[in-house]
Amino acid sequence: MESTTTEFKPTPSYHGMIRMAQRGISKNAVQKVIDTGRIIHKQSLKFFYVPKSQTRDWLPGDQDAVSDLVVITDLNVREIITCYKNSEAVHQIKKKPKRLRKKNV
Repeated sequence: MESTTTEFKPTPSYHGMIRMAQRGISKNAVQKVIDTGRIIHKQSLKFFYVPKSQTRDWLPGDQDAVSDLVVITDLNVREIITCYKNSEAVHQIKKKPKRLRKKNV
């Protein structure tokens, strides 16, 4: 895991825009997670999240917006693939295998 600071704004994919709209997640919240959050590298993707310990000094509105929010981007952080809120997400992401493995059937 590492912290990140990006100087550009990745653009949401078509799927990412639909999911953000369906889930009521704002572009500002997504950008805040990408700018200030931590990264988990798994399966050729970057999973961004903000730990609760990092948001204690934030305004309540900002805390609620990024609480349990996970943003998934490509490795170059050029495209937002999707985003979702899940309180167990970080634990589940850490359990994922590092690489997708396809077994021969």
